[in-house]
Amino acid sequence: MKLYRLLFVVVIIIPFTSLFAQKRNLTEVQKEVWKSVEDYWNLYGKGDAVDYLNYIDESYQGWNYSFQTPMDKEDITKFIKADMSQNTEIMHVITPAVIWVKGNFAFVDYYYQLIEQNSKGDVKTTSGRWTDILTKKGDKWVLIGDQGGRTSK
Repeated sequence: MKLYRLLFVVVIIIPFTSLFAQKRNLTEVQKEVWKSVEDYWNLYGKGDAVDYLNYIDESYQGWNYSFQTPMDKEDITKFIKADMSQNTEIMHVITPAVIWVKGNFAFVDYYYQLIEQNSKGDVKTTSGRWTDILTKKGDKWVLIGDQGGRTSK
């Protein structure tokens, strides 16, 4: 059954996602912001905690649906390191819904699909949505806040 889910994502979801993204008329700055989101998702997927954490500003405040309270950078750092030590990403797909930019400030609403394998070898497919709040620091966009998480059961 798990193989069928993986095939569904690869055969159905990815092409649909690509089609959706191609139809969007993003400005150059929106593309720049979205590239940062893709970059930190890819770093997370590779298990690169150090470079991933470089995309999180010291002022960060975020709230995952599954947590009781928001987290600051110290909290999210602990969570990320623990998660990366217990889970390995097989693949992910992220799809933008809205990218809003004003000056050096941006909101990005998007959907994700994720396939992970835990340290016991169990494979899990999840999906959800996030709103990332970013600011431009130097030549890249960094997270100052986010809210979201898994919406699948």
